[in-house]
Amino acid sequence: MTFSIGSKLVEFAFLTKINNKIIEISFNELFINKTVALFGMPGAFTPTCSNLHLPSIKKSLDSLIGRRVDKIAVLTTNDPHVNYSWAKANNLNPNEVLLLCDVDARFTEASGMLFSAPESGLIRRSQRYALIAQNGIIKSLQIEFSRGVCELSSGENLLKATNW
Repeated sequence: MTFSIGSKLVEFAFLTKINNKIIEISFNELFINKTVALFGMPGAFTPTCSNLHLPSIKKSLDSLIGRRVDKIAVLTTNDPHVNYSWAKANNLNPNEVLLLCDVDARFTEASGMLFSAPESGLIRRSQRYALIAQNGIIKSLQIEFSRGVCELSSGENLLKATNW
């Protein structure tokens, strides 16, 4: 399966680390009866993710919440410890932006969003994307097809591209 508007997200559980504790978050807990803004990124602490993508999400928080988005989440294939450190380094509140881990990249692969760029040290990583899902169904989707850019998948562009 590849992500597409109208398709159901692949059902997987994700890991996160909050208050120094690793927690598993089920698909149902995250998506069922909720509107979720999900941002896929290649990796914590990478230049485009840290300097462009994450700041665009932080700038869009109030607007996303104002559009009745119940949860804003970032998904990487990093482990929970790396994402936790990244959240701390960027002063992220997990109640505002939840950093999800697809540690074995199974969700990312099953969604058709997997890539590897060994020359950059990126193995089994997520393509950069942004989507709105309602009850686990994709309603809006922006996928970056050029690496190292964050244009279509920025928080601002997700807001503009979604038919609210």
